[in-house]
Amino acid sequence: MFTVTQHRLAPPVQQQPSPNFNAGRIIVPRFLVFHYTVIDFDTTLRAFGRSGGNSAHLVVARDGRVAQCVDFNRRAWHAGESRWQTWTDLNTHSIGIEVENLGWLQRRADGRFVSTTDVPVDAADVVEARHKNPGHPHRWWQAYSQPQLDACAELAAVLCAEYGLVEVLGHDDIAPTRKADPGPAFPLTRMIAAGLGRNDPGAEPPAAGALMRVVPTFLNLRSGPSKDNAKVGAPLPQDTWVRRLGLQGDWAQVRIEGATPREGFVWAAFLAPYAP
Repeated sequence: MFTVTQHRLAPPVQQQPSPNFNAGRIIVPRFLVFHYTVIDFDTTLRAFGRSGGNSAHLVVARDGRVAQCVDFNRRAWHAGESRWQTWTDLNTHSIGIEVENLGWLQRRADGRFVSTTDVPVDAADVVEARHKNPGHPHRWWQAYSQPQLDACAELAAVLCAEYGLVEVLGHDDIAPTRKADPGPAFPLTRMIAAGLGRNDPGAEPPAAGALMRVVPTFLNLRSGPSKDNAKVGAPLPQDTWVRRLGLQGDWAQVRIEGATPREGFVWAAFLAPYAP
C-alpha cells in the first residue's frame, strides 16, 4: 500500500524529480486527473526531466512501477488550458497522473495496428470503442495493463484520502475539445470508485442475471476474462443489452440473447444498469 509523507509517495516509488513546476508556489489540490503518455515510460521520464517541457506528479508504467516527478503540493504542468465546472487552470488545483499508454491507434490496410508515433501494437492489445466526446472519432485504442490499473486504483484511494480530493477526472473531461486522454480504454469509473467510493458498475456487482447495457459505441466480446482472449464475433454496439452472468476481476461474463445468442466476457466498467 502506498503512503504519503511530506507530499511524496513512500518507497518503492521511484523519485525522478522534474524541473518543470512552479517553484515557491504551494497548491492545495482538489482534483485527481488521469492522462495517457503516448510515449513509453522511460521516454516520458526523460522528457519530464528536461527544462521547459511538461510534467506530472506521477507516471505509472505498464508493469505497475510508479515514478514521482513533482511533489503533490507543487503546481505541475500537465493540464494546460482546462476547466471543470467553475474551476479553471486545473494545474493549480489538481494532482496529475500520466499512465504509460499509446492512446488512439491507426489500422493499416493490412490490418496491423500502429500508434500515432508508428509503434506497432498487437491486435490482442487493442480495444475497439468510441470516445465519449464526439470530437474524437478514433475507433481503436491501446488497452491498459492490469498491473498499471491496479496501481492507479491504489493511488486514487491513497491520494483522495490524504488530500480530501473531491473528484477524479480524465484530461478529456477538463479539456474535452483538445484532449482525448485517458480515453475509453481507461476504466475511469473504477478509479472514481477507488478514490471516492461511487459510480463503479463493478464495485457492487448486480445480481447474476441482471440486465446491463453497453456504454461505449463499440465493446469487444472476448472468449475469456482477458484482452489476450479471442474476440467472439463482431463488437457490441452502444446500448446493446446483455445479461450479466458473473464477474471475474474487472471482467463481466455476459450473454447476448436473441436469434443467435452469444456468451463471453467484456470489461465490466463499460457496462451500466439497463433502463428500458
